[in-house]
Amino acid sequence: MTTVEHGAVRRPRREDVRAGVLAAATELFLAQGYQATTLDQVAERAGFTKGAVYSNFGGKPELLAQVCLARFDEVGAELVRRLTEVLACGPQGLADRLAAALMPTVLKGESQVLLAELRGLARHDRRLARTYDEVVRHREAALARELDRGPLAGTDETWRRTTASLLLAQVGVLALELRSRPGLLGEEEARRCLAVLFQGLLP
Repeated sequence: MTTVEHGAVRRPRREDVRAGVLAAATELFLAQGYQATTLDQVAERAGFTKGAVYSNFGGKPELLAQVCLARFDEVGAELVRRLTEVLACGPQGLADRLAAALMPTVLKGESQVLLAELRGLARHDRRLARTYDEVVRHREAALARELDRGPLAGTDETWRRTTASLLLAQVGVLALELRSRPGLLGEEEARRCLAVLFQGLLP
């Protein structure tokens, strides 16, 4: 999208184009899924040309990867806030309280669906595989840092990273299962799965 200022055509800044395309892609991927979304739709929603999408992101898979990174920063910030509150309250009933803190992330499963689609694409594209690894490592490191608080402060770093990896994997599985077969797996069953996992992992 270009603007006219004092008779001259002013091109949008690159960062504004990227932000607009990323926002449009996020909305469309979450609303109708990755497969059903076309780059023409993304460009139209963002108000830019399809060429602008390609020049800034390279293609649809690369755009999905950037959406996943941005979504984790948004969803992850909320998860970190909830975990911080739980870990500040002491060890009593910690496994159940941590499980409850993770449940909103499970229930908002759209991001997990997009990440699963990125994982599938990464199997056949080495460049996307590196991006997928970056997304996963970023998520694990952020959660591992939060586990070094309250009653878990001072725990072994290897334990924290392993625990973060297992928890995020379980959150992803539960989110996908809840969306795929909601009549067979309920919220309470999902919460109990997380609580049992925490009970086995907590030192």
